[in-house]
Amino acid sequence: MRLLTRRQMLASTLASGGAALLASCAGAGTTAPATPEATKPPQATPAEQVTPAPKQAEAVTIQWWTGWSSTTLADVAAKFSEHAPEIKVEWLGGVDQEKFLTAAAGGTPPDAATLGAYPELFSRKVCMPLSDWIKASTVFDPADVFEASWNGAKVEGEIYGLPAVEGFVRYGLCYNVDLVKEAGLDPESPPQTWDEAYVWHEKMTKFDQAGNAVQVGFDPLDAMGGSIGFGDPFFWPKSWGFVYYDVEAKKFDVDNPQMIEAFSVIKRFYDLVGAQKMAAFRQSYGTWTGPSAGFCVGTQAVQINGYWTPGEMAHVAPDKNISYSWVPVPEGRRGAKVQSMGGHYVFLPVGSPHPKEAFRFGEYLMTDEACDIIYDGLGWLPARHSYLAKADISKYKGLDWFVKSVDEATELTEVVMDPITQITSTTFTKLCDAVIYGDKTPQEAAAEFQATLTDELQKMFEE
Repeated sequence: MRLLTRRQMLASTLASGGAALLASCAGAGTTAPATPEATKPPQATPAEQVTPAPKQAEAVTIQWWTGWSSTTLADVAAKFSEHAPEIKVEWLGGVDQEKFLTAAAGGTPPDAATLGAYPELFSRKVCMPLSDWIKASTVFDPADVFEASWNGAKVEGEIYGLPAVEGFVRYGLCYNVDLVKEAGLDPESPPQTWDEAYVWHEKMTKFDQAGNAVQVGFDPLDAMGGSIGFGDPFFWPKSWGFVYYDVEAKKFDVDNPQMIEAFSVIKRFYDLVGAQKMAAFRQSYGTWTGPSAGFCVGTQAVQINGYWTPGEMAHVAPDKNISYSWVPVPEGRRGAKVQSMGGHYVFLPVGSPHPKEAFRFGEYLMTDEACDIIYDGLGWLPARHSYLAKADISKYKGLDWFVKSVDEATELTEVVMDPITQITSTTFTKLCDAVIYGDKTPQEAAAEFQATLTDELQKMFEE
């Protein structure tokens, strides 16, 4: 079994057909219009100021699709309808990008969505522009939103998504303190470099008599280590300190010594366990912070994950003693404290049946009330300065480390607006797989990575 991360499994593979769907969505007859009703932006009001609308014979029903399946999001949708009974929100969770693109190509998109490889969707302009509506909103102050979050929704000066539901920092070295101690390691001195991280990996990986992995020290591709897009930046260039895509020059740079070294590091960690044995371990234990994930059940000691980890662990594995520190960097970058912003968006697909009502719901997701429901239920923070300043960070043990990391980071970056994000993601996964199994050298993988992305980018520009 070859390896995929949870987000990559949920995503569609544009390289094998999704690109055509995107092209269809953005093709003749479906190009994004000027801002919907630009001269009459919707005058929504915050939840605390909502004046009940006159009773209507039937409420307008809008559909909101999300990649997550947590029912907390259904609670948020229901709460909005209490304030605005003239609008009923039907939430559908667990939707992947392929389903969305298929619906959009068929002319039946949802009214709003929060899913997918945002830089790609926004770059291809399959979503409605929202800048004028955002400027006219009386529900939230655009200046209260992190600048990095707006940048992640902006293409050629136009904004295509509302930073909502979840949007804060993405990186932390998350480790099980008890497993670290059992291995005779010092949890107060976490690894700073990849060489030091490998020592931890080696000392905390265990096998049974048959040679099968029963405990893995550190899977560097688990969680944020293997995620690209879907609100997340590309981790490995961040760790090695290079920009993998130049937005202005429209050029990729992934065939370089840093990327080659990154592939080599990944292979080293997997070689200790064995590619097939790691695959078997992953079949037995999921990734990220799902209920059956190795990190949650105590069979994996370390992973790279984001600020949501303390909240999710509090709900899924409250008995685990987890601590957090800076992600590893190469020896030559020792001392670099790497952090990156990221997050999700509510966007209105081109052809949204009820854009005005959908935008009103998007505005509501920016309010304190909606943010409270999500934070209390899931531990997710919004991309808002004012909410972060007043949120009870002590609610989730370890969350304070992520909050402090914003000020303490020596490198605070954001998501790169890669217009073929999904292809970048699937290609990286395929090449990691090839390197791990010995089908390609790190040098060959980096060269193919560059060639594939350059070719696919050219195809996109030719559409």
